[in-house]
Amino acid sequence: EGSMHVFDRRGCVSGAELQIGAGAAEVPPAAGHGVLGRCALCDSPWDKYQGKWHCVRCSLLVLVCSSCQTRDASRRSELLCEICSGKPQPG
Repeated sequence: EGSMHVFDRRGCVSGAELQIGAGAAEVPPAAGHGVLGRCALCDSPWDKYQGKWHCVRCSLLVLVCSSCQTRDASRRSELLCEICSGKPQPG
């Protein structure tokens, strides 16, 4: 369930993609495909680090959905990660 950030042009891979790469039968993604992350600005489900959005205090990459990247580009200078903002972390 969920996906992992990878440091190449793919950006992230899901568990199903990893199984396919290992020779397993192709598994179609389920609706919502187990998105565990949330956009730091609008809290919508999101799991891709795009556009190099990062925390202004610690430089940790932050999840920002594509609509917020377009709509809220000016908020880049005030963006904080969950740790620096004090938001409760899931789990």
